Amino acid sequence: MKNNSLILASLCGVVLLTGCTQFWKKNDTKSVSRATPVVDDANNPVLLTIDGVPVLRKAEFLEFCEQAMKANPYLASFGIVSYETAPEQIKKQLFDAVVGQKLITCWGVEKNVEHSAEYQDMYAKMAEQLRQALISQSFEKEIFEAITVSDEEVLEEFNRSRDQMIKDPGSVKVVGVSFTDEEKAKVFFDLVARKEEATLARLAKESDVDIVDLGTISLDLRAPASAPVTLGMKRALSTLKDGEYYAQAREGDAHWVLQVVDRVKPTYLAFDEVKEQVANQVRHEKFKVVREARVNELHNNHKVEIDDSSLAGGQDPFALLQQMLAGQGGMTPEMLAELEAAAQAEEEHSEEDSRPATISA
Repeated sequence: MKNNSLILASLCGVVLLTGCTQFWKKNDTKSVSRATPVVDDANNPVLLTIDGVPVLRKAEFLEFCEQAMKANPYLASFGIVSYETAPEQIKKQLFDAVVGQKLITCWGVEKNVEHSAEYQDMYAKMAEQLRQALISQSFEKEIFEAITVSDEEVLEEFNRSRDQMIKDPGSVKVVGVSFTDEEKAKVFFDLVARKEEATLARLAKESDVDIVDLGTISLDLRAPASAPVTLGMKRALSTLKDGEYYAQAREGDAHWVLQVVDRVKPTYLAFDEVKEQVANQVRHEKFKVVREARVNELHNNHKVEIDDSSLAGGQDPFALLQQMLAGQGGMTPEMLAELEAAAQAEEEHSEEDSRPATISA
Protein backbone atom coordinates (compact mmCIF):
# COMPACT_ATOMS: atom_id res chain seq x y z
CA MET A 1 0.00 0.00 0.00
CA LYS A 2 2.85 2.37 0.81
CA ASN A 3 4.48 1.68 -2.54
CA ASN A 4 1.22 2.31 -4.36
CA SER A 5 0.87 5.65 -2.59
CA LEU A 6 4.33 6.65 -3.78
CA ILE A 7 3.51 5.56 -7.32
CA LEU A 8 0.23 7.48 -7.34
CA ALA A 9 2.04 10.58 -6.10
CA SER A 10 4.47 10.19 -8.98
CA LEU A 11 1.61 10.02 -11.45
CA CYS A 12 0.27 13.35 -10.22
CA GLY A 13 3.57 14.91 -11.26
CA VAL A 14 3.36 13.22 -14.65
CA VAL A 15 -0.06 14.73 -15.32
CA LEU A 16 1.33 18.17 -14.60
CA LEU A 17 4.34 17.58 -16.84
CA THR A 18 2.40 16.21 -19.78
CA GLY A 19 -0.80 18.16 -19.42
CA CYS A 20 0.33 21.25 -21.30
CA THR A 21 1.28 19.44 -24.49
CA GLN A 22 -0.95 16.39 -24.33
CA PHE A 23 -4.34 17.83 -23.56
CA TRP A 24 -4.55 21.33 -25.05
CA LYS A 25 -4.73 19.84 -28.52
CA LYS A 26 -6.74 21.57 -31.22
CA ASN A 27 -8.73 18.40 -31.93
CA ASP A 28 -10.40 18.49 -28.51
CA THR A 29 -13.85 19.83 -27.68
CA LYS A 30 -13.16 23.27 -29.13
CA SER A 31 -12.87 22.12 -32.76
CA VAL A 32 -15.29 19.19 -32.64
CA SER A 33 -18.78 20.36 -33.46
CA ARG A 34 -21.72 18.81 -31.68
CA ALA A 35 -22.97 17.75 -35.10
CA THR A 36 -19.68 16.26 -36.26
CA PRO A 37 -20.20 12.56 -36.95
CA VAL A 38 -17.86 10.16 -35.17
CA VAL A 39 -15.84 8.10 -37.64
CA ASP A 40 -15.55 4.57 -36.36
CA ASP A 41 -12.01 3.21 -36.14
CA ALA A 42 -11.73 -0.30 -34.80
CA ASN A 43 -8.01 0.17 -34.20
CA ASN A 44 -8.42 3.47 -32.40
CA PRO A 45 -11.77 3.47 -30.62
CA VAL A 46 -13.17 6.37 -28.64
CA LEU A 47 -12.56 5.93 -24.92
CA LEU A 48 -14.22 9.08 -23.64
CA THR A 49 -16.95 11.46 -24.75
CA ILE A 50 -18.07 14.60 -22.98
CA ASP A 51 -21.55 15.88 -23.78
CA GLY A 52 -21.60 13.55 -26.76
CA VAL A 53 -18.31 14.82 -28.19
CA PRO A 54 -15.40 12.36 -28.54
CA VAL A 55 -12.42 13.79 -26.67
CA LEU A 56 -10.16 10.79 -26.11
CA ARG A 57 -9.20 7.85 -28.26
CA LYS A 58 -7.17 4.78 -27.38
CA ALA A 59 -4.00 5.88 -29.20
CA GLU A 60 -3.87 9.22 -27.38
CA PHE A 61 -4.44 7.58 -24.01
CA LEU A 62 -1.72 4.97 -24.56
CA GLU A 63 0.62 7.73 -25.72
CA PHE A 64 -0.04 9.56 -22.47
CA CYS A 65 0.69 6.37 -20.49
CA GLU A 66 3.93 5.87 -22.39
CA GLN A 67 5.02 9.43 -21.62
CA ALA A 68 4.08 8.89 -17.98
CA MET A 69 6.39 5.88 -17.76
CA LYS A 70 9.26 7.70 -19.48
CA ALA A 71 8.88 10.76 -17.27
CA ASN A 72 8.93 8.61 -14.15
CA PRO A 73 11.82 6.11 -14.00
CA TYR A 74 10.67 5.44 -10.42
CA LEU A 75 7.74 3.44 -11.83
CA ALA A 76 10.11 1.10 -13.67
CA SER A 77 11.63 0.03 -10.35
CA PHE A 78 8.26 -1.62 -9.66
CA GLY A 79 8.15 -3.25 -13.10
CA ILE A 80 5.65 -0.69 -14.42
CA VAL A 81 6.91 0.08 -17.92
CA SER A 82 3.61 0.27 -19.82
CA TYR A 83 -0.13 0.50 -19.29
CA GLU A 84 -0.39 -3.28 -19.65
CA THR A 85 2.15 -3.91 -16.87
CA ALA A 86 0.53 -1.49 -14.41
CA PRO A 87 -1.62 -2.86 -11.56
CA GLU A 88 -5.36 -2.19 -11.77
CA GLN A 89 -5.23 0.62 -9.22
CA ILE A 90 -2.59 2.45 -11.26
CA LYS A 91 -4.50 1.88 -14.51
CA LYS A 92 -7.56 3.46 -12.94
CA GLN A 93 -5.51 6.34 -11.61
CA LEU A 94 -4.06 6.98 -15.07
CA PHE A 95 -7.46 7.00 -16.72
CA ASP A 96 -9.01 9.16 -13.98
CA ALA A 97 -6.17 11.64 -14.43
CA VAL A 98 -6.89 11.90 -18.17
CA VAL A 99 -10.61 12.28 -17.60
CA GLY A 100 -9.99 15.03 -15.06
CA GLN A 101 -7.69 16.89 -17.44
CA LYS A 102 -10.18 16.59 -20.31
CA LEU A 103 -12.91 18.06 -18.10
CA ILE A 104 -10.61 20.95 -17.17
CA THR A 105 -9.94 21.46 -20.89
CA CYS A 106 -13.70 21.67 -21.51
CA TRP A 107 -13.95 24.28 -18.77
CA GLY A 108 -11.16 26.23 -20.44
CA VAL A 109 -12.96 26.15 -23.78
CA GLU A 110 -16.22 27.35 -22.23
CA LYS A 111 -14.43 30.18 -20.44
CA ASN A 112 -12.44 31.17 -23.56
CA VAL A 113 -9.24 30.81 -21.56
CA GLU A 114 -7.20 30.52 -24.76
CA HIS A 115 -8.14 34.08 -25.69
CA SER A 116 -6.94 35.62 -22.45
CA ALA A 117 -3.74 37.70 -22.47
CA GLU A 118 -2.27 35.63 -19.65
CA TYR A 119 -2.85 32.39 -21.56
CA GLN A 120 -1.44 33.80 -24.80
CA ASP A 121 1.67 35.05 -23.03
CA MET A 122 2.27 31.76 -21.25
CA TYR A 123 1.54 29.78 -24.42
CA ALA A 124 4.08 31.81 -26.41
CA LYS A 125 6.75 31.28 -23.74
CA MET A 126 6.13 27.54 -23.52
CA ALA A 127 6.01 27.22 -27.33
CA GLU A 128 9.44 28.87 -27.53
CA GLN A 129 10.81 26.62 -24.79
CA LEU A 130 9.39 23.58 -26.56
CA ARG A 131 10.86 24.74 -29.89
CA GLN A 132 14.33 25.05 -28.36
CA ALA A 133 13.99 21.70 -26.60
CA LEU A 134 13.02 19.92 -29.82
CA ILE A 135 15.89 21.54 -31.73
CA SER A 136 18.32 20.45 -28.99
CA GLN A 137 16.82 16.97 -29.14
CA SER A 138 17.40 16.81 -32.90
CA PHE A 139 20.96 18.12 -32.47
CA GLU A 140 21.78 15.47 -29.88
CA LYS A 141 20.00 12.72 -31.82
CA GLU A 142 22.15 13.43 -34.87
CA ILE A 143 25.31 13.21 -32.76
CA PHE A 144 24.26 10.09 -30.88
CA GLU A 145 23.25 8.15 -33.98
CA ALA A 146 26.62 8.86 -35.61
CA ILE A 147 28.61 7.44 -32.70
CA THR A 148 30.04 3.98 -33.15
CA VAL A 149 31.61 1.78 -30.50
CA SER A 150 34.02 -1.02 -31.36
CA ASP A 151 34.36 -4.29 -29.50
CA GLU A 152 37.91 -3.27 -28.62
CA GLU A 153 36.68 -0.09 -26.92
CA VAL A 154 34.08 -2.03 -24.96
CA LEU A 155 36.64 -4.61 -23.83
CA GLU A 156 39.09 -1.89 -22.85
CA GLU A 157 36.46 -0.16 -20.69
CA PHE A 158 35.45 -3.48 -19.16
CA ASN A 159 39.05 -4.25 -18.20
CA ARG A 160 39.52 -0.74 -16.82
CA SER A 161 36.48 -0.93 -14.55
CA ARG A 162 36.12 -4.68 -13.97
CA ASP A 163 36.76 -4.20 -10.24
CA GLN A 164 33.39 -2.43 -10.16
CA MET A 165 31.59 -5.25 -11.99
CA ILE A 166 30.80 -7.09 -8.78
CA LYS A 167 28.37 -9.97 -8.97
CA ASP A 168 28.67 -11.02 -5.34
CA PRO A 169 30.78 -8.97 -2.89
CA GLY A 170 31.66 -12.11 -0.97
CA SER A 171 31.52 -12.80 2.74
CA VAL A 172 33.73 -13.09 5.81
CA LYS A 173 33.65 -15.25 8.91
CA VAL A 174 34.22 -12.96 11.85
CA VAL A 175 34.89 -13.02 15.58
CA GLY A 176 35.13 -9.95 17.75
CA VAL A 177 35.47 -8.43 21.19
CA SER A 178 33.69 -5.34 22.47
CA PHE A 179 34.62 -2.68 25.00
CA THR A 180 32.67 0.10 26.66
CA ASP A 181 35.91 2.07 26.96
CA GLU A 182 36.95 3.51 23.59
CA GLU A 183 40.58 3.92 24.63
CA LYS A 184 40.88 0.27 25.67
CA ALA A 185 39.42 -0.77 22.32
CA LYS A 186 41.99 1.36 20.47
CA VAL A 187 44.90 -0.11 22.48
CA PHE A 188 43.60 -3.65 21.91
CA PHE A 189 43.25 -3.02 18.17
CA ASP A 190 46.72 -1.47 18.00
CA LEU A 191 48.29 -4.52 19.66
CA VAL A 192 46.62 -7.16 17.46
CA ALA A 193 46.39 -5.31 14.15
CA ARG A 194 49.25 -2.86 13.91
CA LYS A 195 51.99 -4.19 16.15
CA GLU A 196 51.00 -7.84 15.74
CA GLU A 197 52.29 -8.48 19.25
CA ALA A 198 49.53 -10.91 20.17
CA THR A 199 46.70 -12.90 18.68
CA LEU A 200 43.17 -11.74 19.35
CA ALA A 201 42.37 -14.95 21.25
CA ARG A 202 45.39 -14.68 23.55
CA LEU A 203 44.98 -10.97 24.18
CA ALA A 204 41.25 -11.37 24.85
CA LYS A 205 42.03 -14.01 27.44
CA GLU A 206 44.66 -11.80 29.08
CA SER A 207 42.27 -8.86 29.05
CA ASP A 208 39.45 -10.97 30.48
CA VAL A 209 37.03 -10.14 27.64
CA ASP A 210 34.81 -12.61 25.82
CA ILE A 211 35.22 -13.41 22.16
CA VAL A 212 31.94 -13.29 20.27
CA ASP A 213 31.49 -15.51 17.23
CA LEU A 214 29.66 -13.26 14.77
CA GLY A 215 29.37 -15.97 12.13
CA THR A 216 29.54 -15.48 8.39
CA ILE A 217 28.74 -11.94 7.29
CA SER A 218 27.80 -10.99 3.74
CA LEU A 219 29.67 -7.93 2.50
CA ASP A 220 26.68 -6.88 0.38
CA LEU A 221 25.80 -3.56 2.01
CA ARG A 222 22.36 -3.65 0.39
CA ALA A 223 21.44 -6.74 2.40
CA PRO A 224 20.08 -6.06 5.90
CA ALA A 225 22.29 -6.86 8.87
CA SER A 226 21.11 -9.37 11.46
CA ALA A 227 21.84 -8.92 15.17
CA PRO A 228 24.37 -8.87 16.68
CA VAL A 229 25.97 -7.80 13.39
CA THR A 230 25.31 -4.16 12.51
CA LEU A 231 25.54 -2.19 9.28
CA GLY A 232 28.45 -0.29 10.82
CA MET A 233 30.34 -3.58 11.24
CA LYS A 234 29.60 -4.56 7.63
CA ARG A 235 30.87 -1.21 6.38
CA ALA A 236 34.09 -1.54 8.40
CA LEU A 237 34.67 -5.10 7.16
CA SER A 238 33.91 -4.20 3.54
CA THR A 239 36.83 -1.75 3.52
CA LEU A 240 39.39 -4.44 4.33
CA LYS A 241 41.78 -5.35 1.52
CA ASP A 242 43.36 -8.72 0.86
CA GLY A 243 45.83 -9.42 3.64
CA GLU A 244 43.97 -7.23 6.16
CA TYR A 245 42.12 -9.06 8.90
CA TYR A 246 41.25 -6.55 11.61
CA ALA A 247 38.67 -3.75 11.71
CA GLN A 248 37.11 -1.43 14.25
CA ALA A 249 33.44 -0.52 14.52
CA ARG A 250 31.26 1.33 16.98
CA GLU A 251 27.65 0.61 17.79
CA GLY A 252 26.16 2.76 20.52
CA ASP A 253 28.35 2.41 23.61
CA ALA A 254 30.09 -0.70 22.30
CA HIS A 255 33.49 -0.39 20.63
CA TRP A 256 34.25 -3.51 18.60
CA VAL A 257 37.52 -5.00 17.45
CA LEU A 258 36.74 -7.46 14.65
CA GLN A 259 38.91 -10.23 13.20
CA VAL A 260 38.32 -12.00 9.88
CA VAL A 261 39.12 -15.69 10.34
CA ASP A 262 37.95 -16.84 6.91
CA ARG A 263 37.05 -15.08 3.68
CA VAL A 264 35.02 -15.89 0.57
CA LYS A 265 36.31 -13.65 -2.17
CA PRO A 266 33.95 -11.58 -4.32
CA THR A 267 32.88 -12.81 -7.74
CA TYR A 268 32.67 -10.59 -10.79
CA LEU A 269 30.40 -10.36 -13.79
CA ALA A 270 31.72 -11.92 -16.98
CA PHE A 271 32.26 -9.77 -20.05
CA ASP A 272 29.31 -11.26 -21.92
CA GLU A 273 27.00 -10.50 -18.99
CA VAL A 274 27.68 -6.76 -19.10
CA LYS A 275 28.86 -6.21 -22.67
CA GLU A 276 25.76 -4.25 -23.74
CA GLN A 277 25.75 -2.19 -20.55
CA VAL A 278 29.43 -1.31 -20.96
CA ALA A 279 28.89 -0.50 -24.65
CA ASN A 280 26.15 1.97 -23.71
CA GLN A 281 28.41 3.52 -21.11
CA VAL A 282 31.19 4.00 -23.68
CA ARG A 283 28.70 5.39 -26.18
CA HIS A 284 27.39 7.97 -23.72
CA GLU A 285 30.91 9.01 -22.73
CA LYS A 286 31.83 9.51 -26.39
CA PHE A 287 28.57 11.38 -26.90
CA LYS A 288 29.43 13.90 -24.17
CA VAL A 289 32.85 14.54 -25.69
CA VAL A 290 31.51 14.93 -29.23
CA ARG A 291 28.63 17.13 -28.10
CA GLU A 292 30.97 19.49 -26.28
CA ALA A 293 33.23 19.65 -29.33
CA ARG A 294 30.28 20.40 -31.61
CA VAL A 295 29.06 23.18 -29.34
CA ASN A 296 32.57 24.67 -29.27
CA GLU A 297 32.67 24.44 -33.06
CA LEU A 298 29.38 26.33 -33.28
CA HIS A 299 30.76 28.90 -30.88
CA ASN A 300 33.80 29.42 -33.11
CA ASN A 301 31.72 29.62 -36.28
CA HIS A 302 29.51 32.42 -34.98
CA LYS A 303 30.15 35.84 -33.57
CA VAL A 304 29.13 35.42 -29.94
CA GLU A 305 29.04 38.55 -27.80
CA ILE A 306 28.25 38.28 -24.12
CA ASP A 307 27.25 41.17 -21.90
CA ASP A 308 26.36 39.88 -18.48
CA SER A 309 26.72 43.23 -16.73
CA SER A 310 22.99 43.30 -16.04
CA LEU A 311 23.38 40.06 -14.08
CA ALA A 312 25.98 41.57 -11.76
CA GLY A 313 24.94 42.97 -8.45
CA GLY A 314 24.35 41.84 -4.95
CA GLN A 315 25.54 43.51 -1.82
CA ASP A 316 29.22 43.79 -1.00
CA PRO A 317 29.90 41.05 1.59
CA PHE A 318 31.92 43.37 3.82
CA ALA A 319 29.14 45.97 3.81
CA LEU A 320 26.65 43.21 4.60
CA LEU A 321 28.82 42.04 7.50
CA GLN A 322 28.96 45.58 8.83
CA GLN A 323 25.17 45.74 8.83
CA MET A 324 24.91 42.38 10.58
CA LEU A 325 27.36 43.39 13.30
CA ALA A 326 25.69 46.75 13.67
CA GLY A 327 22.42 44.97 14.29
CA GLN A 328 24.11 43.05 17.10
CA GLY A 329 25.19 46.12 19.02
CA GLY A 330 27.52 47.91 16.63
CA MET A 331 31.21 47.55 15.82
CA THR A 332 34.19 48.57 17.84
CA PRO A 333 36.93 50.64 16.11
CA GLU A 334 39.21 47.61 16.26
CA MET A 335 36.63 45.42 14.51
CA LEU A 336 36.04 48.04 11.84
CA ALA A 337 39.79 48.41 11.24
CA GLU A 338 40.21 44.66 10.83
CA LEU A 339 37.27 44.54 8.44
CA GLU A 340 38.61 47.38 6.31
CA ALA A 341 42.08 45.77 6.24
CA ALA A 342 40.57 42.51 5.05
CA ALA A 343 38.62 44.32 2.34
CA GLN A 344 41.75 46.14 1.19
CA ALA A 345 43.73 42.89 1.08
CA GLU A 346 40.99 41.24 -0.97
CA GLU A 347 40.99 44.16 -3.42
CA GLU A 348 44.78 44.04 -3.84
CA HIS A 349 44.63 40.28 -4.36
CA SER A 350 42.01 40.71 -7.09
CA GLU A 351 44.17 43.32 -8.84
CA GLU A 352 47.16 40.98 -8.78
CA ASP A 353 45.11 38.17 -10.28
CA SER A 354 44.02 40.43 -13.14
CA ARG A 355 47.61 41.40 -14.11
CA PRO A 356 49.28 39.43 -16.92
CA ALA A 357 51.70 36.78 -15.75
CA THR A 358 55.43 37.51 -16.14
CA ILE A 359 58.50 35.32 -16.09
CA SER A 360 61.60 36.55 -14.30
CA ALA A 361 65.13 35.35 -14.86
